[in-house]
Amino acid sequence: MAFVPVTGNVVVCQRKISSDERKKDLGCSQLTSINCNSSQYHSFIELRNTTYFAFELNHELASSILRFEGKKLEDCKRTCLRDCSCKAVVFRDDSDGATSGSCLLLTDVFSLIDEEGTDNFLWDKFKYHCLLCSFQKEDMRFHKGWGFSILPGMLTRFTYNELKIITEDFSRKLGEGGFGAVYEGALSNGTKIAVKRLDGLGHVMESFVTEVKIVGGIHHVNLVKLIGFCAEKRERLLIYEHMVNGSLDRWIYNKNQENGLTWQRIITDIAKGLAYLHDECSQKIIHLNIKPQNILLDQNFNAKISDFGMSKLIEIDKSKIETRMRGTRGYLAPEWLKSVITKKVDVYAFGIVLLEVLCGRKYLDSSQANEDIHLLSAFERKAEQQQLMAMVDKNNEDMQMHKEAVTEMMGIAAWCLQVDFTKRPSMSLVVKALEGLVSVETNMDYDFTSLPEVGADNQQGEDSSSSLLPSILS
Repeated sequence: MAFVPVTGNVVVCQRKISSDERKKDLGCSQLTSINCNSSQYHSFIELRNTTYFAFELNHELASSILRFEGKKLEDCKRTCLRDCSCKAVVFRDDSDGATSGSCLLLTDVFSLIDEEGTDNFLWDKFKYHCLLCSFQKEDMRFHKGWGFSILPGMLTRFTYNELKIITEDFSRKLGEGGFGAVYEGALSNGTKIAVKRLDGLGHVMESFVTEVKIVGGIHHVNLVKLIGFCAEKRERLLIYEHMVNGSLDRWIYNKNQENGLTWQRIITDIAKGLAYLHDECSQKIIHLNIKPQNILLDQNFNAKISDFGMSKLIEIDKSKIETRMRGTRGYLAPEWLKSVITKKVDVYAFGIVLLEVLCGRKYLDSSQANEDIHLLSAFERKAEQQQLMAMVDKNNEDMQMHKEAVTEMMGIAAWCLQVDFTKRPSMSLVVKALEGLVSVETNMDYDFTSLPEVGADNQQGEDSSSSLLPSILS
């Protein structure tokens, strides 16, 4: 049977104290703070026939997780006890006698799930929320798609055959990206869905796990809803709500729009979605790949952020992560050169998207005059010449009728595009500026094309840095 986390000698969830009462599946809360200097007072309890989503990462794909090879079971326990950020340990038995193996340290734990017939052994410890799982034949289970059990109240797990029927054997392709194709389908109740079929291994598989874990646990009107997933043999598929009007890029780059975009609402929708990720989630989320192709529009042209395969979590008391460069050229903030990243990289990318919407053009547009091919260069020059109205999208009648409002919104874009990331606003502040509740910063640098000095250590406005959370992040 599965035991829930305990603190002292009290089972927390039996006292109905969940980490989030609105989402019981997010697990139990701690009653006593953890003191890593008192590990001698911590002990483990054994949980049998229990599984958990994060334990089921394929071992080959978990290279970024803090991993120790050739360790004994007790070594794994001691390592976790010494690490304040450790919430769980997965022990992979590499021998018949469990004398040695590999252990993964996890820093994020949701609810446990009863699963009869498994040989999982999870250990929970008193005082400190820590689990230890010992299992065998992991590679065989991966190829069978073992382990991606349904998290209660969150996502539905589909079989591959179900998705073949739902999509009519993947015959209705909606589009294709770097990680695979997206197909249209319909559930038995008539609900239209979009099925992303991932193609490849390595980072693609990491992206799958990241997206299921992150998007499956958050809900917001301006985020595309993840309905379920499929993990069967080598197949990895993600099932989303269907957004009938496609991605934003097909509308803002279209020179023959029959109906102008509801541009003000779309911009505000994007900002609200990012503000939720950055400031309103129980844990900060940086999207890291904001661009028009990842902004989808529903039948009423409500904008929703999609594609969380590159996203990262940041610990609550941290503000920075160190990671390899990721994202799309043209939307990458200058500080990527230093690889020390904050949520302000999303603010920068939002600034680029905002400019593209207001100007009705791509970041790089060879159809423009030579001096205007690069959007930021054109924006910088037009701002200096006080000719921003000349940049307003000529194919959007509403923008042409409200040029002054558009140029005011360009001021918000300029604020988001400051080379010094500490001078950019938070997305919550951007939302307030869009709603007219706060004034836009006036003392801004309009030199958008100069790069910061590599290695410069600008700490203003940001506190401490954090390595990546190893349970999910690559």
